[in-house]
Amino acid sequence: INRAAASELGPMNIREISGGDIEDYLYSIPNISEKTRFNHMTQLRDFWTWCLKREKIITLADMPTFPDIDFDLGWRKITDWDTQAQVIEKVREIARLNPKIHLGIDMLATYTALRPDDLRRVTEASLDNQGFLTIHKPTKRKNKFKIIRLLDEHIQMWREIQQEYPAMPDMPFFRHVGGIPGCKPDQIFGPKYVNTWWTTACKEVGIEGVPL
Repeated sequence: INRAAASELGPMNIREISGGDIEDYLYSIPNISEKTRFNHMTQLRDFWTWCLKREKIITLADMPTFPDIDFDLGWRKITDWDTQAQVIEKVREIARLNPKIHLGIDMLATYTALRPDDLRRVTEASLDNQGFLTIHKPTKRKNKFKIIRLLDEHIQMWREIQQEYPAMPDMPFFRHVGGIPGCKPDQIFGPKYVNTWWTTACKEVGIEGVPL
């Protein structure tokens, strides 16, 4: 975002850039939502705030005003419990070559504190003997961790998978297995890999537009 702003505003001294210059730039960006425009604005504002805190870069008098950008957040499309269960069962059916795909999606449907990208932070050693799953550096919680107590059925599935696909403790749990075209064995799932399976399963049961 800052590179785009730098390209648009040109070689201007930061002390000479006015609120009007910033507003003109923000509203010249084509084909974006007001939420995205707001995100552009907040990143620029954060940059100016950082410059203000750094000695001798700018002063308070050089701080431009930033436009108020209103937006309404849309609601994600959801479905009911029974339909969700059908989709998860379909995932189990179509992803038999790697049971970790079904386990990951079933866990996301069960534990509200778990986010999709958290799965990629889980290792073989993340589940302890009492059934507590520790996620280090979870999504949107830098330098922190969260702990989730798994249900007995998920603990059993986890242990059965570990017996079938043994690995060192520090290896990612949600990783590829052999036999799937285009997937390198023991490589961690990509950021959108589980979502791809969810979307495919949704289409199989006639559901459109319900995100993971």
